[in-house]
Amino acid sequence: MRYKRRGFHGPGAIKYKYYQLLVINLKKTVILISILCLLVGFIFFLNHDLMTPYVSIKDARETEGEYVQIVGRLDRSRRIRTHKDGSYSFTVGDHEGERMQIRAVGEKPEKMELFEQFVIMGRYDKKKKLFKADKVITNDTLKTTDKTRD
Repeated sequence: MRYKRRGFHGPGAIKYKYYQLLVINLKKTVILISILCLLVGFIFFLNHDLMTPYVSIKDARETEGEYVQIVGRLDRSRRIRTHKDGSYSFTVGDHEGERMQIRAVGEKPEKMELFEQFVIMGRYDKKKKLFKADKVITNDTLKTTDKTRD
């Protein structure tokens, strides 16, 4: 109806109507795809530990300031220390024979002394010669799922 008021008649009016719908849908699609791309980028930016590589202790020392993950075994010859600021420190070793002092913030995992292997996420500080960990993950979840399967 509104096309007739503007002077559009016949098959040209139908083509123009579909052209307008196509342009509107195309604009909506571009906006939707842009918003989705921004959202995915924002999620990856916030969760930087999703894309962190596993490195050896030797490589972690060389990548100062870079957020990495290391896999290490607890050095039982040294004890786990709890500090006044709520952090705790311990020593880990890897399969290459390298050892590193770890200082982690947050709550110490329960029964940490019982576990052999840890995944430790954080950054190495060359000045203090220690690895500052944000997260320490034990293999506790693996053991509990193995027990429930039996």
